[in-house]
Amino acid sequence: MKKLQIILVVIIIFPFSCSKSFLEEGSRTVTIQDLINNPQNGAQRILGAVYNKFYDWNIHSFAWIGISSITSDEADKGSVPGDGGSDKIELDAWNISPSNISFNDVWEGNFEGIGRATYAIFFIEQMQLDAAEKMRYIGEAKFLRAYFYWNLVRCFGGVPKIDKVLENQADIEGASQRATEAEI
Repeated sequence: MKKLQIILVVIIIFPFSCSKSFLEEGSRTVTIQDLINNPQNGAQRILGAVYNKFYDWNIHSFAWIGISSITSDEADKGSVPGDGGSDKIELDAWNISPSNISFNDVWEGNFEGIGRATYAIFFIEQMQLDAAEKMRYIGEAKFLRAYFYWNLVRCFGGVPKIDKVLENQADIEGASQRATEAEI
């Protein structure tokens, strides 16, 4: 009886499992133009890429804990010296080298967030959205960009100010100048 059931299942499933469409897969690529042309969900997805930055290692994990909590004596490095946390040992002892990886991670992570937010503003401005909805998405992106800048100013003081998409060498050179804390 069990053998008959297995044979019936194979006979029923076999013709459907070998169709050509079973092996064909749709495109998984979504371009920015696809998102711009789809305002209903495109703006949310573009803004979602900015929020997604908060999941990255270099925003609020060990590097941030190191430069914010370990340097303030709110926390200690802990564990053993040879566990790969030599940059945290520097922070704990206030013997910080210019190549400290924690500061580099925080710098890069927050500037990546600023870049994403700036691109989001640039692309959402091009979308055909209701004016109030467009203002909301752009306001959200500007708030997130300000948050990333706030983190940087707390750690480094004045930093380069990037408030537009850098399109050429002159833009890059102009944005490479350190702005004051007040300008940020």
